[in-house]
Amino acid sequence: MGDRAIIGFKANKSSAPVFLYSHWGGSDRYGDIARGIEAARSRWNDPSYATRIAISSIVADDWASETGFGVGADIKEMTMPDYDDVPVVVWESREVEVHLYGADHSLVDTNHSMAFDIVLAMRPVG
Repeated sequence: MGDRAIIGFKANKSSAPVFLYSHWGGSDRYGDIARGIEAARSRWNDPSYATRIAISSIVADDWASETGFGVGADIKEMTMPDYDDVPVVVWESREVEVHLYGADHSLVDTNHSMAFDIVLAMRPVG
């Protein structure tokens, strides 16, 4: 069991994403994304650094752990999350696309997105 989530990061709408797999962070995924985006604010124009900063913020003190998180370029190699949505941060457009996947890793829909301001409002207080 777990509370699995996958979060993507990409430079622009046409670039390929890098995915962060979280075994326990599913129910907090949008709060995690908000913290990551905020932590990377000074590097939003530099997608490789912004992605590293955001992932570092989400993983936090668990870098030395053998379990809990994974990083990859192919979502098909990851365990599917416990949620249908896979949020994907797009640095250039300052939005989070919401990709919907089927149980067989097939992409079902990508027609939803939220501006960074909306996602940042989802940050946990405290």
